[in-house]
Amino acid sequence: MSGSVSSDTAGWRSLAGAPLLAGLLHERLRALGEGSWPYEHPAGQVMHRAGDPATHLVVLLRGRVSADAWGGSSVTACGTARARWTRWL
Repeated sequence: MSGSVSSDTAGWRSLAGAPLLAGLLHERLRALGEGSWPYEHPAGQVMHRAGDPATHLVVLLRGRVSADAWGGSSVTACGTARARWTRWL
C-alpha cells in the first residue's frame, strides 16, 4: 500500500457513515476505528489486486474506485479516494 496518510479529524465516527457498519454499537465501532488508520489514495493508485491476500478491511469514506476484471483484476482509485484501513477482527 502506498499513498499518503491523512490527518483524521472524524476518527472512528467517520466509519458510522458506511452502510456496512451503520448498525454497529458505538463501542464496537469505536474499537474498529481505534484499530484502523486513515489513508488517502491518489487517482490511479491500485488499492488491491486480485489474488493478493485480504488482510485488511478497507472502508471507502469518500471518493470512487473502479474494479477492473481484465488484465490483472484490481481495484483502483478514481480521483482522490479517502478510506480507513483496519485489520480483520
